[in-house]
Amino acid sequence: MSQEIASPAARTDLGGAVIRSLVLYSVAEAQAGHVSEIAVQVQGCSFEVSDDGRGHSIDKTIDGTPYLSFIYEHLAFPFGLSAPGAVQLQGLGMSLINSLCEELQVQVRRGEQQATYDFAYGQLLQQRRELAPSLPSGNSLRGRLCAALAAQAIDQVALLRWLEGLRPSLPGVRIRFNEGAPG
Repeated sequence: MSQEIASPAARTDLGGAVIRSLVLYSVAEAQAGHVSEIAVQVQGCSFEVSDDGRGHSIDKTIDGTPYLSFIYEHLAFPFGLSAPGAVQLQGLGMSLINSLCEELQVQVRRGEQQATYDFAYGQLLQQRRELAPSLPSGNSLRGRLCAALAAQAIDQVALLRWLEGLRPSLPGVRIRFNEGAPG
């Protein structure tokens, strides 16, 4: 059994690892039958990953903390609470991704609502919620990696090769790559 070993540059492509992680969330939704399209856009150290899935839960709470805050700010545990709940591993990956970004905008479309969360360096700056009855459900995450961590641009060739490798496991799902600049 032969296994291809990634080059040192591919192993240190932090941006590529962030994008692959975000795409895998969409892939899981697709394999559960909730996503028909995944869009990835990359330019330099900026990115956007979107899908047309169910979208994160907007009204859910975990131990009294809004779900989206819990998911994207989990590294801020114990959330300033005097009696925090048990540590949960759910959301740890998204919180870590958030902390690796100079800026991250999470846009959730679910039902007739759209929630937008703007983060900088892992901290919530603002959140907005509005009616959006004509928009399809799904999630869009747009951001820029911390310059101090991303010494090089995201390797688009390696990322495209990886995305192409996903296609056999996602029949009926359209995967789009760089059909417009992120942002």
